[in-house]
Amino acid sequence: MKTANSLTIAPSAFCTQGIKISFESDQKKLKEKLSKTELAHFLELYLQAEENPKAALPKALAFSETHPDLPQLSNLLTYLYIRLKKVKKANQWIEESYKRHPDYFIAKINYADLLLRRKQFKKIPPLFGGVFDLNVLYPEKTEFHYSEFRGYIVAMGFYHHAIAEHALALECYRLAVLADPHHPSLLSLEKKVFRLSPLKKILKALPFCRHIN
Repeated sequence: MKTANSLTIAPSAFCTQGIKISFESDQKKLKEKLSKTELAHFLELYLQAEENPKAALPKALAFSETHPDLPQLSNLLTYLYIRLKKVKKANQWIEESYKRHPDYFIAKINYADLLLRRKQFKKIPPLFGGVFDLNVLYPEKTEFHYSEFRGYIVAMGFYHHAIAEHALALECYRLAVLADPHHPSLLSLEKKVFRLSPLKKILKALPFCRHIN
């Protein structure tokens, strides 16, 4: 069931009890660590990262000097380097963020993506304790932000495609479309999962079938 602010995902291989995802930003943890002035500054940096990442980067780096314990800021720096196409620096921040904040879900997702790009597929299951079910991974968590869910499910899609579990990769694509159908990462996953899917094979065979009769 979907509302303006949330979506309930039915049980699947990656959330066996079903989960709720939110389309609203949760600032609770930020408010616990930042003053009102600092929070306003962080949110301003977040907006500027979209509009002018080059200008936002030095400000975010300066802010990180006084707030090294803020995982959301490490994630923002990773995003800024990606926006500026500084892949090496982005990868360094992905590793640094995971090292600093190993329990931060987004840091773990980003690190999983880095391992996938390096084709270090055997390191993916241990990263999540050998469990891919979100209800088991985070039993206390009643709601996920849609970007968390999409990021995790897309990473799982690439992983299961890489180890030839194509049905699970296809399921990941289906779930990601439910959560965030317009995100660019879905196009890459789509190309992967449909390249070898049974549906793709059938569609490829159709032109030849026309000539049988």
